Amino acid sequence: MLQAVLARARQRGLLQPAVEASIDATGLESHYVSHYFLQKQQGRCKRHRRWLKLMLVCDNRTHLILGAVTGVGPSNDAAYFAPAITQAAALQPIQTLLGDAAFDSEGFHRLCREELGIENTCFPINPRRCPAAPVKGRYRRQMAKHFPAARYGQRWQAETVMSCLKRLLGPHLKARSNAARACEAHLRVITYNLMILYAHLKSFLQSTLITHHSSLSVLITHHFLGVPMFDGSDNLAGNKPAVPTPHEGQELVLALRGRYRVAVCGRRFGKTVAAAIAVVRKCQHSQTALRVWWISPIQEQSDRVEREIAYWLSEKIKCPPKRKAPKKEDKSKTQTQDTSAEPFWEHRKQEHALVHHPSLSRIEFHSAHVPDRLRGAGLDLLVVDEAADVSEYCWKRVLKPMLLEAHGEAFILGTPRGTRNWLHNIYLLGQAAENAGTYASIRLPTSANPNISAANLAEDLVGLADDEIRQEYEAEFIDGVDSVFGHVADCVDSGEPALARGRPGEIYITGIDLGEHRDYTVLCSVACRTDRVEGFARFHHLGWHGQLAKIRDYLARFPGPCVVDRGGPGDPIFDAIRRFHRERTEAFTFTAGSKEQIVRGLAMAFDGRTIKLANIPDLIGELQAFKRLDDPGRSSSPHAKYGAPQGLHDDCVMALAMAWWGLRKRGLWGEHTANPFRQCGLFAWPDDDAT
Repeated sequence: MLQAVLARARQRGLLQPAVEASIDATGLESHYVSHYFLQKQQGRCKRHRRWLKLMLVCDNRTHLILGAVTGVGPSNDAAYFAPAITQAAALQPIQTLLGDAAFDSEGFHRLCREELGIENTCFPINPRRCPAAPVKGRYRRQMAKHFPAARYGQRWQAETVMSCLKRLLGPHLKARSNAARACEAHLRVITYNLMILYAHLKSFLQSTLITHHSSLSVLITHHFLGVPMFDGSDNLAGNKPAVPTPHEGQELVLALRGRYRVAVCGRRFGKTVAAAIAVVRKCQHSQTALRVWWISPIQEQSDRVEREIAYWLSEKIKCPPKRKAPKKEDKSKTQTQDTSAEPFWEHRKQEHALVHHPSLSRIEFHSAHVPDRLRGAGLDLLVVDEAADVSEYCWKRVLKPMLLEAHGEAFILGTPRGTRNWLHNIYLLGQAAENAGTYASIRLPTSANPNISAANLAEDLVGLADDEIRQEYEAEFIDGVDSVFGHVADCVDSGEPALARGRPGEIYITGIDLGEHRDYTVLCSVACRTDRVEGFARFHHLGWHGQLAKIRDYLARFPGPCVVDRGGPGDPIFDAIRRFHRERTEAFTFTAGSKEQIVRGLAMAFDGRTIKLANIPDLIGELQAFKRLDDPGRSSSPHAKYGAPQGLHDDCVMALAMAWWGLRKRGLWGEHTANPFRQCGLFAWPDDDAT
């Protein structure tokens, strides 16, 4: 395979008939243990002392690797010299070979010059143990008398190749056996050569070649096997990187006119590509610097869009030239040259950003997983992708205020997920005639994508429930699809929000789901007489003392027993709550079985419509998004795995489930209800701090 890659490089004129090469060795780590840890062990740890050694012969001009041999280190480099240079000379004629003092041997000189046909070899003299002894051997004496210092300076190209190999493909090996590690190292050598060949064919810098390692196999299969380029996003690119032409359905999305444009579409319609086209066009046509943010529920989704857009623009991606301070008399001339420069894009991978030059418009790619980390920026254009999985708090409290100062615009994209969420509400605003110019919305099914054949779509729909088809493919807003809790909307008995204080004379069961500094702590209270959720509180970014103060104040306003999450950091908090709370305090430990038990109990309450809810958007949104995460047919666990979709939270659901469990299962009814367990002394209400 290495021979085929080098042959292709010669066909393209990348390799000269005889090249100047350098030889050196490097090590690849066989573990992910830090060097600091190993140094602190001071010789006590022997598990990670051996690593894979990779001997490389590279072309100094192109940095192509001509030969590679693996071994186990630490060991002397001289042991791998002969097989490495023999392999390289068989694959590519070499005129000059450069190496460090480790290869100072008359035998190596003779091997290269007399057997392999290499005209010049340059290895500095190694003084060894007897520096005053005369140098022996014909070729070694030539090195001592007439050492080509200027030419030897190019030996550092080998160091550059090894650095690039590690930075682009990583310094660690994932294989566990020595044989598998050797195969992985050889595959990395071939991959590195393909990257250089691709960069040469596409005429842009090697440093801007690959956005992420996951794109590498796509590039290889596209350019060397003729497979069309597709990296998992909504676009199937052609042979030449370019911004795609939108299809008829996407043109309808791009034709929306309003400050807030909402596109509710079925699966695989191409809504993400439509918004990406709009973003690129706006930046390219702008004469001023725009700040654009792309927001997805998780960073992996934003990274996928970043890779796709970077591929579209790969023909125009360059590294900006380093600007020198102009002289005073040349200032006007320099300004004229900048304004007439050809536009190009710069890909700043570490910042997850694309910058358009010369307008300096900037597209950044972020995650909505922790909304408060996004605060502080002012935006001209905002794209919220998969908006149904982005919390209402993130949109209203964090993202929307970013558009105020610049009177920015927003693209909001997503597939429906029930009616009680902000995506449905903002879609309805776009449908109202009185909001024209401010809000505009459109709903398009999967079938509006002309690239999807009717036969393939019909085959994909086989076996799906009608409600799932209507939501996922027809883009209709339906409650309860793919959710553990059905009829959530029917259980909301009024438009009133949660109460600030409990009703006089009422006893409440409160579930408390504890979170650390970055996670939410949620309190949810159910009235014992009416089975209605009336109390709710949610907070984060507080230390334990701050959380305890809020919990104490809340329990004073909603009197009654409480059920506290005791897992993880919950033990000291549970003990503190039990000390100041005068009512019954019950501990709950989350396991796979206990979580399944309380979730199923709450699901039965919603199915039977025995539970009632106040209008609490955070709680209702989490209930509708909560689902089973594992496949019942494939899971080997006896317990079902429940949770929120990736990027969302389930703290509110767990707090409500614990409160309902305490009300119905454990018998924490309250003073007004006859408790049959009290006759046996069980669940007695404490009169002191002890439980």
